Amino acid sequence: PPQGNPPFGTVTFDPMGGLKADTDIGNGVTIGEAAKFVKTNTPFFTRLFHQINSFGRSRFSFVGFLFHGGWMLYRKMYKLGTIITAFMALMIISQLFIGTFYTDLLTRLTEATANVSIYTASNSVAVMNEFLSTLDNEELIVTGVYFFSAFAQLFIRILCAVCGNRWYYKHSIRQITKIKNNAGSKEEADTQLQTKGGVNSALATSLIISYIVLSILPSFF
Repeated sequence: PPQGNPPFGTVTFDPMGGLKADTDIGNGVTIGEAAKFVKTNTPFFTRLFHQINSFGRSRFSFVGFLFHGGWMLYRKMYKLGTIITAFMALMIISQLFIGTFYTDLLTRLTEATANVSIYTASNSVAVMNEFLSTLDNEELIVTGVYFFSAFAQLFIRILCAVCGNRWYYKHSIRQITKIKNNAGSKEEADTQLQTKGGVNSALATSLIISYIVLSILPSFF
């Protein structure tokens, strides 16, 4: 190798994932513009955006499953991220409240579900009906809220995992198009793509801290 280069060659980084900068990924938006807007993890998202535009296929998002609305806020999808985060926070708070003030009910529920057979549907229904028959009206409502919260959280996680990348693609295309239409020059558009795109790390850190606080809060009661 030429003098000054590593003996095993140089490591190069392609922010556009091997695609040409002028490749259209929808509505006149190019790969190069998307890379400037995304800013972080650009090879993955530029290839993904091209795949969605060309074949209509997205990918399962494990980040969306784990962090749902928080990931969307991190990616500056503020409207949708706020709705999902607020809903998930409400579900988590409801479960924490029930876990703190209805510990006896949850203990009985755990004992009842431990006797439920996963192989016999009729037995499962019979056991749960017997358990529910022992509850008063308040306990029935609390049990319903507890199960609804658990299933709602799982549903939202799966929804964000399946649709999250496609939502981010549509968000990026919409924002890039808006920036290009409102900018007075290409240089101004490039600057706004850099400033209005990317991620919001401070908000993501705040959400993580808030989640930790919510998780340990019941231990003080």
